[in-house]
Amino acid sequence: MRSKVIGSLLSLLLFVLFCELPGPEIERVTADDPSLAPGDSTILHCDVYNPAGGELTYVWQADVGKIENLGDMARWTAPESVTSNLIVTITVTVSDEQGMMDEESISLEVKASP
Repeated sequence: MRSKVIGSLLSLLLFVLFCELPGPEIERVTADDPSLAPGDSTILHCDVYNPAGGELTYVWQADVGKIENLGDMARWTAPESVTSNLIVTITVTVSDEQGMMDEESISLEVKASP
């Protein structure tokens, strides 16, 4: 009986020592307004499941327009001079303190002025 208890405790200790929790997982990226006029801005939100806990780093990137990183949120401003409707892709990369990361994108539309 004693050897079974010791074996169970050793197995648990090895599991705790060598088990790595998964990294952050982006559940969804949303925009307050996914369709904008030229020059307008919207707030983007990134919902993350983070089983390991700890601090996360957010990197937001847009292929056009201006992006302001606010951590788990960002403000994106559409370009001023748009001559035809434009689809813009914005990507957020989330990483934890161990270097584990996840990436997700969202598409926004800029409707040209007539």
